[in-house]
Amino acid sequence: MILVDLFFEFLLIGALSFGGGYGTLAMIENAAVTSRGWLTAAQFHDLTAFAEMTPGPIALNAASFAGYTSAGIPGAVAATLGCVLPAFVTVTLLALLWTKYASHPVFSGILGSIRPAVSALVFAAFWSVFSESVIGAGTVSAVSLLLFGGCFLLSRTGKLPPAVVILIAGAAGALLL
Repeated sequence: MILVDLFFEFLLIGALSFGGGYGTLAMIENAAVTSRGWLTAAQFHDLTAFAEMTPGPIALNAASFAGYTSAGIPGAVAATLGCVLPAFVTVTLLALLWTKYASHPVFSGILGSIRPAVSALVFAAFWSVFSESVIGAGTVSAVSLLLFGGCFLLSRTGKLPPAVVILIAGAAGALLL
């Protein structure tokens, strides 16, 4: 039964999320941690790190991790298929419509109205991870805050690849936290 639940829960997440992987993380947290209890909060933060570090789309990596943690390899397959199916169907239909109606103003209006919702979902995912790792149990960790600020600055300069920033953060966290 958990395989069916994983498939349909991630089918819903895949159908209702916009903005890429970061936009889906808040929905995955709500489903897998809060509603279903498939993952603990700590496992969700591991999921976030795993999904960001591994190659591929963040949403699919997160779905695979959640499914695997909940029900092994069959769970990973069920969650991943559920997550990707809505996007596959939607992109196929949009490609067919786009070739016919690309110049119509309704398309540009629809896409423009989705941007604020995507921004809110990305911020919700950021705040969930930030508040757990920096603020923690009601006190601000100065070391975590400094690591966050340093990694943010390193990533914004564009001089280091994201993988190098992640490795630096991991090493610093291992040494300092």
